[in-house]
Amino acid sequence: MAGLRRQHLPLLLVLLGLASTACSGAVRLPERPIDDPEVLLATLRARPQPQTLYLYARAEFYSDQGVRKGKLLFMAGAPDRIHVEALSPTDDMLSLLASPGAEFVYYERGGRRCIRGTTCPENTSRFLPVPLSIPQVIGLLAGQPPVIEHGGAALKLRRKTGLYELRLEDPASGTTQILTVDPFDFDVVSTTITRASDDLKVRLDFDDYRPQGAYRLPRKIRARLDQHETDLSLEVREVEADLQFKGDPFTVHCPRGAAVERALCPEELEELEAQEEEGDDG
Repeated sequence: MAGLRRQHLPLLLVLLGLASTACSGAVRLPERPIDDPEVLLATLRARPQPQTLYLYARAEFYSDQGVRKGKLLFMAGAPDRIHVEALSPTDDMLSLLASPGAEFVYYERGGRRCIRGTTCPENTSRFLPVPLSIPQVIGLLAGQPPVIEHGGAALKLRRKTGLYELRLEDPASGTTQILTVDPFDFDVVSTTITRASDDLKVRLDFDDYRPQGAYRLPRKIRARLDQHETDLSLEVREVEADLQFKGDPFTVHCPRGAAVERALCPEELEELEAQEEEGDDG
């Protein structure tokens, strides 16, 4: 009996080793990992993006102005058409921003003013849930974050996590971006953008990707911006891709009776100031 036990001991040790590996959650690695950062970037850019997107999500928003919880309704048309409604927990509209591309309209329920302007990032980022441009927000919803202009790139496969780590550098602006990417489905798991000149730090996280027709879309999105002390979490409850919207949700007019204010982009403001100076000289 003792000899029989010794005979089966190696097999027992192998089985125990397999069980230990299974319990510890072995990291899956690709057989032929990508080693060229530009190849990975090209793969990410080639991911299909919905032409239109409808998204309804629970939202938690933390900033230096406090905490807000509610819901957000997005209707988007690539690359720059958007309709965003901030909703109360009972689905009452609290604010609305809409843009068919060149111009935008923003107003709040019960407010006395309505803001119109050109859709430069400096304008629209004041009214969106996170201070990003409209195309960047649309990409965010589809799990496709912005990628910086860069002069240098480096790529590693982190064996502990099983994820690609792509590092991009722009020496001219002092900006660095790090993306972590799933090596099989090429889902972006997270990205961090930092710029030393103005202490900019942005972190975007994506989780729970699921197939949606021809696309893979995240159901959990988190955006953190240290510079603005902003932390937005979205938990997507409903999503539709390539939906044909009824009417035109991107062209919205100011409510009747609201005072219309014009929001100026930096270039428009400079031009206006130059005209005023010319008038004073005349």
